[in-house]
Amino acid sequence: MSGGAFTIGEGQAADAVAVAAGEYDHGASALANLVEQFKDKPNIVAWLTLLMVPIQELETVLGVLLYQRTIDTAVGVQLTSLGKIVGQARDGVTDDAAFRRYVRARVAANRSSGLTSDLIHVTRLVIDDATVGVEVDPQNYATVVVKLSGAVPAPVAAILVSYLRRAAAAGVRLIVETASVVDNLAFTFLDGPGLGFGDTTDAAVGGLFADALT
Repeated sequence: MSGGAFTIGEGQAADAVAVAAGEYDHGASALANLVEQFKDKPNIVAWLTLLMVPIQELETVLGVLLYQRTIDTAVGVQLTSLGKIVGQARDGVTDDAAFRRYVRARVAANRSSGLTSDLIHVTRLVIDDATVGVEVDPQNYATVVVKLSGAVPAPVAAILVSYLRRAAAAGVRLIVETASVVDNLAFTFLDGPGLGFGDTTDAAVGGLFADALT
C-alpha cells in the first residue's frame, strides 16, 4: 500500500497469473505434502483431494480479481474504475492502451513534486512519442516553460496541459510551447531545420509558428 494506491510485486503478479490460468494445482500440492505413510491410503487421498476443490476455485477467483486490478493488466470497466480512483475519467477515450497511459500520467501528476524530472515524466507518458523532444525551462517570477519539439496534435497538447498544471509546483505559472507541424515546416531564422519568412503574395511560402498553451 503506497500513496493510497494498492500495488503488487512482480512475483505476486506472476503467481496471480499462474493461479488464474489454472497452472497452480492445490490438490497435487496437498498430496505431495502428505505424510509418507498416508500417501497409499485411498480414503485419505480422496478426502484430501475433495477438500482442495473449493480452495482451488476460491484462489482462482481471487487470483483473477487481483490480476485484473492493476494498471498494467486491467481492461474495460476495471481500468475505468482505476481511473476514477486516481481522478482520471475516460472522457471519450475508448482505446484501453491510450487510457492506460493517461491513468499512469495522472498517478505521476498526483505524486509530482514539481521537479523538472516530474514534468518530463508526465509529458512522456501523455505524448508517448520518442521523436518529440521535451525541454523544461524554469524562468523568473514563478514560471516554467515546457517546450516540445516535433509535431504534437492540438488535442493531445491540450490534454498535456491539464496534467502538467497538476504536476507543476503550487503557484507556478505553466506554459507549454508546441507545434502542430514537424520541425522542417516550422518558422526559423538562420539556423536549424525549418522555413523562413512568408510572402504576402504566396501563402505557401514561409514557416509556421508554434503554439503557446497556458
